[in-house]
Amino acid sequence: KYGPNDNDVLCTITSQRLLSETDKPVQLPPTYDPVTAMFLVFAECRRRMPDGAFGAFASGAAAGVATATLSTPFDYLKIQAQLRGASPLEVVARACRAPSKLFKGHAMNCCREGVFTAVYLGAYDLVRVAITGDSDMKARLPLPTVAAVSAATGAVAWVANFPFDTVKSVQQAESNAKATSPTAAIRALWRSGGIRAFYRGLAPSTARAVLFTC
Repeated sequence: KYGPNDNDVLCTITSQRLLSETDKPVQLPPTYDPVTAMFLVFAECRRRMPDGAFGAFASGAAAGVATATLSTPFDYLKIQAQLRGASPLEVVARACRAPSKLFKGHAMNCCREGVFTAVYLGAYDLVRVAITGDSDMKARLPLPTVAAVSAATGAVAWVANFPFDTVKSVQQAESNAKATSPTAAIRALWRSGGIRAFYRGLAPSTARAVLFTC
């Protein structure tokens, strides 16, 4: 499994699987987890995009949307299990009766993941280039530097995407029958506490993001 702070793994993916002599597009394996997909899509997009900030952030955003397609159903099942106190199998059984529910909040999750990976991977790539002076993705940073830069960009990325995460969670919780659409969830949050309502739980979530990305 590819860790988000593992620059060596990302370099290996890029050099051995993506930057082949035949210049063939990436062929994703039959089964892959969201983190693997995130790095594969980012590396492929980065290879095709121009150097600089636009290419870095656009590649990150594309990787986030790809990740969201895989993560939305699992987010829904997790929130339902946490709120209902049901077993995962019970939640899955209920979801199977209405499969479309598995993608409730998907638009907000695409925004969440797109913003997160655009900032996290995009900013990391720009910092890496600034430190190494080399735009080649094979350029490597010392492990302590990787951890520090990953933690910093991960924290900033999570703060940036947190409002989208909050709206998605309200939609998926289904605790408010009137807050099933993004706009309805946003209005419900605003009425409950203004701008602060969108950042409830930010501190522990950001701490988790730092631990995950460093």
